[in-house]
Amino acid sequence: MAQVDSAYEHLASYQLDVRSTTKFMRNGSAMSNMVPNMEGVTMIASSPPSKSRFETRGAGGKGLIQVTDGLSTVQYDENSNSYQQRALIPLGLPGSNLASADPDGVVAVSGQTWAVSSFGMVKNPRILREESLQAENRAIPCYVIEAETDVAKGMAAAGLAPKATYWIDKIRHLILRFEQKSVMTVNGDTYETDQFLDFSYTSVNEPLPDALFKFTPPKGATVRRELELPTYSSPIGSVAPQFALQLPDKSIVESAQLKGKVVILAFWTTWCTPCWAQLETLERIQKEFAGKDLVIFGINEEAEGLAQQFLGQRSLTLLSLSDPTASLRTAYSVSGVPSTVVIDKNGRTSGRHLGLLAAEDMRKLLEKVGIK
Repeated sequence: MAQVDSAYEHLASYQLDVRSTTKFMRNGSAMSNMVPNMEGVTMIASSPPSKSRFETRGAGGKGLIQVTDGLSTVQYDENSNSYQQRALIPLGLPGSNLASADPDGVVAVSGQTWAVSSFGMVKNPRILREESLQAENRAIPCYVIEAETDVAKGMAAAGLAPKATYWIDKIRHLILRFEQKSVMTVNGDTYETDQFLDFSYTSVNEPLPDALFKFTPPKGATVRRELELPTYSSPIGSVAPQFALQLPDKSIVESAQLKGKVVILAFWTTWCTPCWAQLETLERIQKEFAGKDLVIFGINEEAEGLAQQFLGQRSLTLLSLSDPTASLRTAYSVSGVPSTVVIDKNGRTSGRHLGLLAAEDMRKLLEKVGIK
């Protein structure tokens, strides 16, 4: 444990690729006909004191790029060929400057880097075995370590994913593979999620080219306003798509009934680790602005009862709507989780954000629609 912590503390600069795979099972059988397996590739680079590059792409090949040159951060969406530039946003990666990151205490760590950050949040680690792992085009000797989630220190859901397995490079003490399984029983059915992250380091503590941390807008790229995501099927300022979705008590929430209130829709899943932090932030925002014409709904597409059981285990009071047909995700062209959509009192889309949204930025979105 101490050697792994020390290895990441002493990462002056690095570049790595992370391949993520998430598989879903119900009663021992694949759920590909209902919930397809998810795959993605992420490139992460960091150079002191505060330069970073983050590229993530799903099965479709296009995705998001975030580049920080030490002075400002550019977020570029390949699907819409649009970007925005704002003041420095540290990524929260090993080796980067976190001094100005997230005053509310939720560091914006991506799902792909969760394996690294979570290693300091475990207890009772034990070595299962030693074996070679095929990585970086060679066989690398590893320790295979199993550890329990430290609920008191981390953000893991109690009872949902109590253990994780790490493949640790015996020489460099870097994480090369991460596996976490979560098992829940709902209405007599057993649901299992198995997440793998495979890390391939192309550079460790070697100088990285400056060009890696510079962003040149591609031809035809458009500039977005601050905190406005790309134009999808429901662009900023347009009438928000109508919906009628079910709460856990079987009652129906219709968007037409919410006129006159500001609505936050938060797309999330139980297996998405950044979503756990986002739910905690939403819970705080809900309490902070209680009685101020603000309603917050989670949007979850998983099996009936799964979301509510998850929220109950974390003692969260946030209401989550069930959307098993992914109707809202389709209507808003949501490409990943967590994602946040803000609807103003007139029923128009006011703001949207893909990724973990800090409480400070959420307050800015709400202030634009009169909630302060």
